[in-house]
Amino acid sequence: MPGCDDMTFSGDRPPYALVDREAPTCAEAMVSAIRNIESVGDLRVVKVEADPLVSTLDIAERLGITREAVRLATNGKVRGGGFPVSALSPNGRHRLWRWSDVAAWYGVDTPRLLETIRAARAVNAWLELRAVVPSVAPDLGAVAEALQTAA
Repeated sequence: MPGCDDMTFSGDRPPYALVDREAPTCAEAMVSAIRNIESVGDLRVVKVEADPLVSTLDIAERLGITREAVRLATNGKVRGGGFPVSALSPNGRHRLWRWSDVAAWYGVDTPRLLETIRAARAVNAWLELRAVVPSVAPDLGAVAEALQTAA
């Protein structure tokens, strides 16, 4: 597919694409990816996810610490407790957390991470508006421009 060589598509239900795109801003990368995907057949993007859910193993790998250290943190045994509430399966065995919440708790929330989350929220709001009231949704490029000027 033209413009989609930096994407990996799944055959799962619902289908999804993993995108690794270079652009001046995260919003511009999201906008160009959406445009490329939607230029192919009947494909329609309904959501972008730039704040992945992470397991204790993912957290340990991202932070360069042991899985046991993460387990202790999730159980409130270090740093005075207060570890973020899990986003998925809060009382279950296989809990998952939003990376942005975990990064903030560990003090590693970088400007790039914050920009990515902000861009994803704005793009998802646009996608929701387009789905509900397409006639009033602004051009997607305008969303990326507004994010750039508001930064």
